[in-house]
Amino acid sequence: MKKVAVIALISLLALTGCSKKSNPAPVASNSANPSASQSTSSYTGQKQDGTRCGRWQANADLSNCDLSKSDISQQQLAAANLSGANLTSATLTQTVLTKANLSNANATGAQIRGAQLGSAVMTNANLSGADLSATNVGGANLTGAILTGAILTGTTYNDATIWPAGFDPLAAGATKF
Repeated sequence: MKKVAVIALISLLALTGCSKKSNPAPVASNSANPSASQSTSSYTGQKQDGTRCGRWQANADLSNCDLSKSDISQQQLAAANLSGANLTSATLTQTVLTKANLSNANATGAQIRGAQLGSAVMTNANLSGADLSATNVGGANLTGAILTGAILTGTTYNDATIWPAGFDPLAAGATKF
């Protein structure tokens, strides 16, 4: 009798399209906030041509992806290509973006607190109103970046950091290390 029930269950699962291949991406709990969770490997948004963007991982190609309002907190995106990405109002708190390419990205109003942006390329990025507090931008290239209204309190930089022409990081609250 049990054998018949198992076969019936397998048949039902096959008819409804359920299989191991369709399982959702694993979800990691956030120990700081047990009620919050985040996907550790889920697909991100779509590119302008309608194709799916890659996964959140180091060296990912997320160029021209619409990631607006996405929660990309605490992800490892070192050396990822986010050039031309739409990061409007996205949350990238404590995300590792070391050596990432964010050139021409739109991060208007994004929450980038505590992120690692060392040696990142952010040329011509729009960071208007973005919260970059307590972020490391040592060695980053921000040539042509728009920083109007950006919060840089506690942001650290070094001599290798390239700021937009005429921008005073100390006056904006950044600290040189």
